[in-house]
Amino acid sequence: MSIRIYNGPHSDRGGGGRPSWGARLPLMFALITVGLQIVWPLADSGGRATLTLLIVTAFFLASLTHAWQTRGRWWTVAWALISLGFGLGVEVLGTRTGVPFGDYSYAPEVLGPTVAGIPAIIPMAWAMMSYPALLVGRRLGRS
Repeated sequence: MSIRIYNGPHSDRGGGGRPSWGARLPLMFALITVGLQIVWPLADSGGRATLTLLIVTAFFLASLTHAWQTRGRWWTVAWALISLGFGLGVEVLGTRTGVPFGDYSYAPEVLGPTVAGIPAIIPMAWAMMSYPALLVGRRLGRS
């Protein structure tokens, strides 16, 4: 007879009911995101640019850490590369040709460092939303 010990994603490896510090990271980043979004309308225009950068970064980190914990390292790396690359590609296409969103541009001095003329925070915004959208789509697909 053999005994197999389950140590998958929902196993109780911690020896108790309290989640580890690392397991709390997605929730921590999500709460930071919500808190910053509450403050955003109260800030002046200069503060809003900084808050926008912080909100997108916190939301992206919430998505990234949740994916890492629930899907694993390689899935998360693949998701991040695909969603960041897709977001960057669409934005480069959009700012250079006007397709699919019409004519627009970004002010790099406001939104930070750029990649191919696109502020780095913009592909992060695409990625931050792609993961929750995937989760909602999968949940609705099961209903």
